[in-house]
Amino acid sequence: MTPWPTPHPLLISEIGDLANHTAWQRFDALYRPVIYRFARRHGLDHHAADEVVSDVIRRVARAASRWHRHCDDASREKPPERFAAWLNRVSRNSLVNVVCRDLNHRGIGGTTHQMTLESRPAATEDSRHDWENDRQRVLIRLAADAIRDDYDHASWDAFWATHVEGESIDSVTQRLGKSRGAIYAIRSRIVRRLREQVQQIEAEEDRS
Repeated sequence: MTPWPTPHPLLISEIGDLANHTAWQRFDALYRPVIYRFARRHGLDHHAADEVVSDVIRRVARAASRWHRHCDDASREKPPERFAAWLNRVSRNSLVNVVCRDLNHRGIGGTTHQMTLESRPAATEDSRHDWENDRQRVLIRLAADAIRDDYDHASWDAFWATHVEGESIDSVTQRLGKSRGAIYAIRSRIVRRLREQVQQIEAEEDRS
């Protein structure tokens, strides 16, 4: 997973003043490379990754303006207590928005590898259906990235190989030394977690 550094509290306070160019230069130097790598890790090209970076920084600036000490009491907000986790969510939502916008402009995609929570869907001529499939694929990649470290390597390998890459159950049982029942149990457990994580991402996207 992409490491999200935690900035000094003073920097968070200072970027609330949008005219503080020194603070914003420090913030940009700290987070621009991290956000860019995050976007590239999830399959975006250089141009789209730059769009995500710019969008995230705009979102942070809008939020930070409400943290500034010169705001009146009615409009002033507190910065998020876990800033790195908050910025991760902002970046994730921005990535989903950029990808889904591009999918919408592109219409039916040329995706050759589609991952779903339950099964691989049959081909369809309905562009809206294909757009939703591509969007779901992006959400699931994000969800998988978020939960992968919660599982040992063998369990994740068993799930990913059989559910995503299409390797046969028998092949994986021989390779990993696990029973068919164990493989099915692992798949069921991880699919359930993925579904919950996707729902959480979508809820956060709606709130943003």
